Amino acid sequence: MKVLPLIVLFVLICLKSNSYAADKPYQQLLKDRFAFQAQEVFIRYKLSPPTRSQEPTSVFPRYDSVAVDQFLKAKFGNYYDGYHPLIEEYIHFFSSQPHQHLKTWFGLHHYFSPKWVGVSQENHDVLNMLALSQVQAISFVEHETIKPPFNIPAPIAIYFGCEVTAHVDNSRLFEFQLKIADKYLTQLNQKFLKKSFALGALICSAATVNKALAMDDLIFTYWDLYPYMASTYRDFYPALLAASFVLSKQKDWRMDGFVIEENTTHTSVVVYDTIHLAQIATVLNIESKALISMNPQYIKKIVLPTYSLHLPLDKVADFNRLKDSIYQYNRETYFPSTLDSCYVFYRTKSGDYFRDLIRWFGVDLEEIKRLNGFTSNTLKKDWDVFFKVACEDSALVASFDKLARNQKDALARGEAIPEPKVVEPEKPHAVATTPVSGQKITYTVKSGDSLWGIGQKHKVSDQDIMRWNNIDSRIQPGQKLIIYLP
Repeated sequence: MKVLPLIVLFVLICLKSNSYAADKPYQQLLKDRFAFQAQEVFIRYKLSPPTRSQEPTSVFPRYDSVAVDQFLKAKFGNYYDGYHPLIEEYIHFFSSQPHQHLKTWFGLHHYFSPKWVGVSQENHDVLNMLALSQVQAISFVEHETIKPPFNIPAPIAIYFGCEVTAHVDNSRLFEFQLKIADKYLTQLNQKFLKKSFALGALICSAATVNKALAMDDLIFTYWDLYPYMASTYRDFYPALLAASFVLSKQKDWRMDGFVIEENTTHTSVVVYDTIHLAQIATVLNIESKALISMNPQYIKKIVLPTYSLHLPLDKVADFNRLKDSIYQYNRETYFPSTLDSCYVFYRTKSGDYFRDLIRWFGVDLEEIKRLNGFTSNTLKKDWDVFFKVACEDSALVASFDKLARNQKDALARGEAIPEPKVVEPEKPHAVATTPVSGQKITYTVKSGDSLWGIGQKHKVSDQDIMRWNNIDSRIQPGQKLIIYLP
């Protein structure tokens, strides 16, 4: 009967031991990233190879665990949870990579250093080394082994002001990644007692760390937490510590990185119709992979109207000159007619509401608000509202600007267009003379309210609200309205 508890104790002792082996899938992932990033750098940048005097020696400088421990303690402070043999495994891993890859890596470290100026001093070193240990300071090109250096869930990115939709994910841009990671790590540092736990939460999710802490009261360091982190990404921690130590030995090793400079100056242009990056790359003769890496935020490689597209400076004039050809190039392949959509404008009239646009054009309310930057439920008069419809309907929708309201209603029902009604000047509504049943309440209009929205909230019509209060459709914040609840 005592055998089972002894077995459980033995398993726990094994888990708590320091004899962890490096995750081979993680090491393979880093190798793939080294190679993939080196290829991309040759496409996007100019490289000045080191002189012969800068060629590395064949052996990484000698070191011992005490020297590593002292260096990391001074470098990372409270983020460092003490020496572990895994760190040495990753020192060997990084120092044994092909020299061409390491020269690219070291060069990127120098090239991107100015980009870290905005990061808080507390998080500067750890985030910098995290990006480098992930071998991912620039590349967000879609690839089966490529992921951004920081694990930022979409809700967190949105919380910190980043746009994340089905088509656009600005958190894939390095500058956004960096700012969000800095803010998120600061927040996690306040949530967890140990900074190394906060760092683990940044990469492997806060839920994973919380679950481990709930399962075991004897977790005091990251190395105690390590066995509970099933993801291969748990090795990010020894990897970033090792990467920092290897970088500190560049002079001793005589391995200076490539001098990396931009191949071209980039700029942005605004797109006025839905377009695929492959259309642009083909017509303008731009390396497809390079164009994608300039615009990694477009998840489906589709740029929507009003969004910015990054192009090499020497291609901007060609884009403006050939944009019609670009939009039409092989369009049926990229946007089949059954899926194709075009963007149109509709100028609103007095008495138009969001519900009218939904009924007339079959558009989604939230999409209209997002595309036009609306935060209010009130639709302004004489306002060009921008939205997407099927391309085959775009000419019909464009004609709505010239139609009377009854004609628009008929078209939306699929009926023949009637003669326009003669619109009489709007007169004040007479106060209801018949008794009104139901509980009487007084509602104070708030900023962004509309009569239709107020009516929906209280399950009455906007026409009733106007009749009860002897008003027209215009309301303003602070105004008192009488409402009879049904």
